[in-house]
Order: sequence, then structure tokens, then C-alpha cells
Amino acid sequence: MAKHDKTTMMFWQGVVIEAYGKQPVGGAVTKGCRSTFSNRTLYVGPRASPNPQQAMASHMDLGCGYTGQFDITCKETTPGKCNMSADISSCKPPTYAQALTACYEVPITTTPAPAPASPVVPDWLGVEDVNFTLAELPEFYNITTQTTTPAPCCEVHVGAVCRPDQNFAYPAPTKDGRWQPELSYMSTNGTRKIGYFPSVPCHRQAKSVPRKCPRVKIKQISPTYLGWPQCLSVCSNSIAQARMMSVCNRTKHPQLEQKEKKAHKAKIASMTAKAAALESFVAGQMATVTSSKDVIDCLADRLPSRYNSLKLPAIRVGFDKMPLHNECRLHGCLATQCLEVKRPCKVPFVHEAPEDMCNLRQANGSYSCVEKVSITSNNPMSLGFGIAWMVIGGVFGCAGIAAYVKQLGLIPGGAGEDE
Repeated sequence: MAKHDKTTMMFWQGVVIEAYGKQPVGGAVTKGCRSTFSNRTLYVGPRASPNPQQAMASHMDLGCGYTGQFDITCKETTPGKCNMSADISSCKPPTYAQALTACYEVPITTTPAPAPASPVVPDWLGVEDVNFTLAELPEFYNITTQTTTPAPCCEVHVGAVCRPDQNFAYPAPTKDGRWQPELSYMSTNGTRKIGYFPSVPCHRQAKSVPRKCPRVKIKQISPTYLGWPQCLSVCSNSIAQARMMSVCNRTKHPQLEQKEKKAHKAKIASMTAKAAALESFVAGQMATVTSSKDVIDCLADRLPSRYNSLKLPAIRVGFDKMPLHNECRLHGCLATQCLEVKRPCKVPFVHEAPEDMCNLRQANGSYSCVEKVSITSNNPMSLGFGIAWMVIGGVFGCAGIAAYVKQLGLIPGGAGEDE
């Protein structure tokens, strides 16, 4: 009887079945199915891995649920020699229910399924400019019920609103919505007819005109979107047209009118600022005086002249009790003061046509109270006469006193002395 005297290795479903020691011909070694199949050191894959320890730890359990035993038998191949052969048919695998219960572990984390990719739809709508025209507005006419004449209302006219569809004929014609500067600096026979910043009555000021909306229209440039009929309920040509028109709904969007009026007022303010800059520049270039000054004596007396026959100031007191001039009373000046009125002169080229088309009210002047300058004088002749009269008066006074004393007998030789 031959004996097998070396280790034999056999492969079975990824598990290496090893038998050590010597066995006689027909001899057998019995092993447990579960213990052999669950021994990760016998797995073919981890053994071939560069990192067998990590591969063994992460490998699934191939013997989970197996029951029974199997034999490794030494079968004779040639007289006196045999090869080891394993028969695992006696191993009983687990049922499907046992495998799910004992061998399957639900992973703690799961990878969510990728979201379905949205189809890429090329642009299929575009916009196209719409040609439009606006009719000229009639001249504004306001019917007033006031019984008094109001102060004139004047504003610097908006020269242009940068809209080709809106032109002005007054006070200067515009072309394609633009101001024509050559009409302002070119003159006919030396006379300009158009101003740079003309001031006009408020009722003739340009009005804010609503702009046409929409300024573009939507057109279909590609029918590609029809390839996704499930999207037509939210993305179609009609829906796009409806959304475009809803933007122009002034009831739904009152800010459209508010922005138009705000822009119009900003243009008027800009023209007014430029007109003030032009006036300041011209005033700085004036060759004549820029203002006049009047001085009003606040003492309103109707008595004869407060100057003597030589037109020199007379010496008088009590002026603070005299009546005041009406304008001094209005501006709070005293009798010892004068009212100084400064009035600016008209600026040529600016305060006249064609710049001034509204008879714009100019400033009446500035008023201030100033102290009077005291003026005194003495005539040498009157001073001499005064001194002479004082001397003569003194002499006559002394003579009178002497005569009175002599009459009383107090002076020797007088009438009252005994001989």
C-alpha cells in the first residue's frame, strides 16, 4: 500500500483546499465545510493581492450558511502513488432565505441614484425691433377759475428727450428727437432766433410721453423645442408672448410711469443747471457793473431841510422820535440807520429773448440796514460872532452889577452916603 508523503493543494470555487502530512492509498482527511470555506487565508484572490491582509479583511465570507463535512481522499494514480482529491458534494449550501438573514448586511450609507440629465434645448426664441410712430400731442390748455392773476410760472425748456419719435416745434425745432445746436449760434441778420436754454411758460413745457411697450417682439428662430412635447405646458411660444406683454401692463407695473416721470424731471433739472451755469459765465464776462445800489434815509420828515442855508448839516437832536420811512419799517431799520438796496443788473444775452421767453421775474434786490455816518461842521465867522456877543454880554453884566451896588450906597460917593 503506497502512501502520499507530500502536501497537495487543490482549488475549488476560489478556495484553496490544502492537505498536509502523509496518507496511504485510499486514506482520507475529513474537514468541516463552514470552517474551511470561511477561512480567508485560503482564498485565492487575497493571496494574489499585493496587500493580502487588507484583501482578506475586506473579502466576503464564502462559507456563510454552509453545513456538513467533506473528505480529502488519496486516490491511486499509478502503482504505489496517489493524488489527493476533495469531494465537497456533501457540503450543504444555505437557502435563499438563510443567506438573506445570516449573510447579507444592509450597507449603512447608500449612494443616491444619479438625477436624470435635463435635455439641452438650443435657443429657439429671439427678439426683433418693432417700428412705431407717435402722433404729436395737442398744445396743453388749462382752464383756470382763479380771480387774480397768478405769478408767472417759468421753466427751462427740455431741448430734446433723445427719442426719434418725439420732436418739438417750440421754442426750437428738433430733428429726429435731437437738439440742433447750429440754430442757436447761427444768426440771421445778426439776430438769434433760438436760445441755448430758453425759459418758457410752464404750460408750454414738454410733457412726459409714455413710451411704446414692448420695444421688441419675440420670434421663433428654431422649432427644436417641439421635440420635448412634455415641456410645452410651461415653455412655448404663446407663453413667452404672454409673459412679454405682462411686463408692459402699467396697472400691474406702476413703476413704469414713475420712472418715465422721474427721468423727465431729471432732464428739466439738468437743463436748469446748465442755464444757471451759462448765466454765471456771462455775468463774469460783463464789461459794465453787475449791480446798482440805492440808499434810503430812514428818517421820513416833511419839515424844511435839515441843512442850513450853506447846505451844511444843522445841529439838531430828537431824530429818533421822527417817523420812519415805509421801506425801513418793513425791513426793521432804525431812525439812526439807512436802508441799502442792491439790485443786480440784467445779464445781457441771458435775460432777453430768445433765452427769456417767459418774462421771467428777476430778483428785486437785497436789503440791509447800515448805520449813518455822522457829519458835523462849524463856521469860523459864526464862532467869532458868538465869542464877541459873549464878551459884550459880560461887559454889560458887570456894568449892571456895579450900578446896582452904587445905588445901595455900598460904594463911596454913592447916593446913599452921608456927607
